[in-house]
Amino acid sequence: MTSPMHPASTGTVLLSCFGSMRVWCLAPLLGSACADVGPGDFGRTGPGPDAAGLVPEEGCTLDDDAFLWVETSQAAVATVARVEWELREPASVWALFAEVGGPTNVTDPRPAATSGQTLLLGLPEDTELMVRLVAEQDGELLCSDTRTARTGWLPAELPELELVQLRPDEVASGFFVTTVSEFMSSPWHFVLDDQGRAVWAWGGGPGGTRTRLSRDRQSMLVLEHHKDNGAPAEGVRRVSLDGGSSTVHAVPDTWVDFVELPDGTLAVLVDDTRELEHRGEQRLIRGDAVVLVRPSGENEVLWSSFDAAWPDLDREYAIVTSAYGVEAEDWSHINGMGQDPAEGLLYLTSGGLDALYAVDLATGHTLWELSAHSDDWYSDAADPLINAPHSVQPLGPELLLVFNRRGDTSLCSEAVEIELDYATGVARRTWGVQSEDCLHVDFLGNAERLQGGDTLVSWSSRGRIDQLRSDGATVMQLSASVGTIFGFVQHEGSLYPPRL
Repeated sequence: MTSPMHPASTGTVLLSCFGSMRVWCLAPLLGSACADVGPGDFGRTGPGPDAAGLVPEEGCTLDDDAFLWVETSQAAVATVARVEWELREPASVWALFAEVGGPTNVTDPRPAATSGQTLLLGLPEDTELMVRLVAEQDGELLCSDTRTARTGWLPAELPELELVQLRPDEVASGFFVTTVSEFMSSPWHFVLDDQGRAVWAWGGGPGGTRTRLSRDRQSMLVLEHHKDNGAPAEGVRRVSLDGGSSTVHAVPDTWVDFVELPDGTLAVLVDDTRELEHRGEQRLIRGDAVVLVRPSGENEVLWSSFDAAWPDLDREYAIVTSAYGVEAEDWSHINGMGQDPAEGLLYLTSGGLDALYAVDLATGHTLWELSAHSDDWYSDAADPLINAPHSVQPLGPELLLVFNRRGDTSLCSEAVEIELDYATGVARRTWGVQSEDCLHVDFLGNAERLQGGDTLVSWSSRGRIDQLRSDGATVMQLSASVGTIFGFVQHEGSLYPPRL
């Protein structure tokens, strides 16, 4: 194991400072240069603005008269700008926008109409930007003149975060979506750009651990659980990206994680506490279930841990307060989800049973269990493959990325790759990575493989997120203030749908 990282005190260059967000670059320690501060890599089209304004798209004719009017305004989320327009003739319209001196970005095209609006996303606080609209009419591109807009300030009570870039040229381009809270109480749901700047934030709801960008890129999906007053939480909240509206997908007794399936169905972990009798004694045993929330609004139970295993009632489990507000024995503790739509599989990690389950999304049947006490898979590894897990990401039909917190607090938590050989029934560890300073995570935590091959890890209870190379070297660290934790983290290359 390598030595702990150098503190960001010597040879550190301050890149930017605004509000409570700070970005540091450690390039002088590594003999490299710091990257320019700019918005994320989503939809970049070319050079930034020059003295005359935004460079129009190639083949675009400057025709401001095609637009009857264009207005810019600030959305409810202060870092989101709104552009509205009216045209003489129907056209599909998109916007080019950029910070002064930064790269040009492009929004997704709006359907052909004589009027419309779009959101400018991925921008930091108090930033002046230039905007140019592009209209496509009968195969011809028409460009408006350049307009200006300015983002506002996010709430002053946002948690303080600090980004340290050890290898600036290798930081994953795009955005980091996460939740920041004081022990899951009154969390803030964040989107940070690749410079560590907050470009979207929403808070004020009950405790939660998972935030996801919706598949259609129209909203943020925010998990709500463990209300501060002890009452059951409402479910999964859908917050529009402009922050102007939110609706709740009602799911009683939500737990720590959920995924959105390709058809828009939400698979949500919930509390499944049951009263069981053992030798004449009634006991409350807390298990877990997966509820499917259909786009129609209907809920159905897909799976329960009581269907996959059964508690050993000859032993006593730790007492927790269940979602029902009563004390129960915490048994299965399902705590992480991953999906493989191509194979029709849902993967679930069990921190209580040190197990990983594969569930058929069509039937809810448990297809197999990977654990030290199951015969479904064979492993000759000296250490258990699944050890206090908290997340799983399928990297292929026979390869999984698992975050193991590890039950022994003297050990480093780690992200590991597990290869599954279906022909032989053998499971083996093929790779693993720990933090350079051997962090152990007491609760939460997750790992996600990035496109370039690096791994993003949330050391949740330790208040840090790392981007790690395959050799274990740290690319960047995002740290929260003392007493503040991260929930799950995920990376998004763009906040807009793919440009076809």
